[in-house]
Amino acid sequence: MSPSAAEALAERVIDGYEDYRRRFGEVTGRARRRFQERDWAAGQRDARERILLYGDGVRETLEGVRERLGDRPPDRTRGHAAKLAFSAWARDRADCEVAETFFNSVIRRLHGTVGVDPSVEFVGDEVDEPAPRDGRPWTAIPLDDGYGAMLDRALASLPLDGVWHDRADRLDRAAALLRGELGPEEAWRGARLEVMNPLFYRNKAAYVVARLVRGDDLAPIVLALLHPPEGIVLDAVLPTSDEASIVFGFTRSYLHADIEAPRPAVDFLRTVMPLKREDELYTAIGFNRHGKTVFYRTLREHLADPDARFEPTPGKAGLVMSVFTLPRLNVVFKVIRDRFGHPKKTSRERVLRNYGLIFMRDRVGRLADAQEYEHLKLPRARFSDAVLDELLSTAGRTVSANGETVTIEHLYTERRVRPLDLYLEEVNGATARRATLDFGQAIKDLAAADIFPGDM
Repeated sequence: MSPSAAEALAERVIDGYEDYRRRFGEVTGRARRRFQERDWAAGQRDARERILLYGDGVRETLEGVRERLGDRPPDRTRGHAAKLAFSAWARDRADCEVAETFFNSVIRRLHGTVGVDPSVEFVGDEVDEPAPRDGRPWTAIPLDDGYGAMLDRALASLPLDGVWHDRADRLDRAAALLRGELGPEEAWRGARLEVMNPLFYRNKAAYVVARLVRGDDLAPIVLALLHPPEGIVLDAVLPTSDEASIVFGFTRSYLHADIEAPRPAVDFLRTVMPLKREDELYTAIGFNRHGKTVFYRTLREHLADPDARFEPTPGKAGLVMSVFTLPRLNVVFKVIRDRFGHPKKTSRERVLRNYGLIFMRDRVGRLADAQEYEHLKLPRARFSDAVLDELLSTAGRTVSANGETVTIEHLYTERRVRPLDLYLEEVNGATARRATLDFGQAIKDLAAADIFPGDM
């Protein structure tokens, strides 16, 4: 093994990652200007551009690695030395966990890894903690003069220029709403509002994420801002974790926020939305590839339980996908079938394109985000007979079982939801009617976004 070859590999991945993060920061940094200038079309172009950056960065880096290494075949001893060199560099970064995921993406493709290879990949146990940063990722504002004055100071601290519209009246209404939800100011005497420093932008809105804190008591407060022609307005106050979770939900496109250190930002967000998984929050703020990494490690932890089993999902079997779930994990796993049932007249290639469409387009709150995984190795003992038999019989070109291992060449994960047909059987007539009407509205919303639901 040549030390220079390992150093060259690590240096090329470092260069590729730094270039990716530079471009990621440039695109994300435009969001403030798009909001200020009300340039919504440019904001949508930025969203699509940023989604493509990671894949482009990995591909360009891999090409550079192969060019630098020449005809040398992949060598795991060299890969291990490169991993150590990369780790020594990454541990001083505030985004080291994202950097290590980028290294994994390159090295897996270089070696054609199936499953996991801890000798050349960061697999979780040894992942470096991000380097500590000076200062706090939030601004503290005392409640001393009441909810309205506190929110007014929060708005004044934002990095926004321009005219505010109807500010005083909206602050009065916001204060009244907080009194109704959180109780009178006296109940929070001595509290402070901790406002996350970056604003979160998406489409035509900007979001202020904050928490009201007094000792061990904490209440989430998310402010939604819009910018109509009249000026910037406080459009909504969301004082519950459930409402905050919708803003950071899996049916929305990713938020743009100027975040140097992702881990402290995710830690803050988890205090506001404690039921959100860590991987979902990384994904929501644009680090979706690292979100995939975090989810895979969560999956491995679940599968370490000898009682864990992949089981069939409730409801009717799909015509295009074979779907199964892990009951203790709120996710479904979807594998494209070898053949599609009548009346479906599509192809594997078209299914792949449609999932790519979901990834790239604004999901307008109506489509679940899907994460794509390749070359997985999972323990055979964790599959129920029903799931494994179906996978081998309906998706044999993608799924194989060998000894104690099941290999899945390609699958998608999505947040698990209750199928509409089962839900309608379980609720009363009025609730069923509301759900059915909302389903119709969902079709309209998707049509407005130029998406035909039947393709999904």
